[in-house]
Amino acid sequence: MCEALRRAGAELSDIGQVRSGLTDRDDVDAYVKVRKDDISHRPAYMLVLVLQLIRPSLRLKIEATAVVMHSAAEQQE
Repeated sequence: MCEALRRAGAELSDIGQVRSGLTDRDDVDAYVKVRKDDISHRPAYMLVLVLQLIRPSLRLKIEATAVVMHSAAEQQE
């Protein structure tokens, strides 16, 4: 996610909303810890437990929306 944000001229602090799905309730505490360690501000969060993702080997789905007030081209100038 950090690389995708960087390419768009954004960073973690630009995230305004995070939507996540976990397939295992036992992963919730670890997910929350990593989220708190990596994202220090307080964007809107949604976390749901799902039975399975499209690929059974996947355990986490995460979507983030960031707000960038400038374009990546402007930032590189």
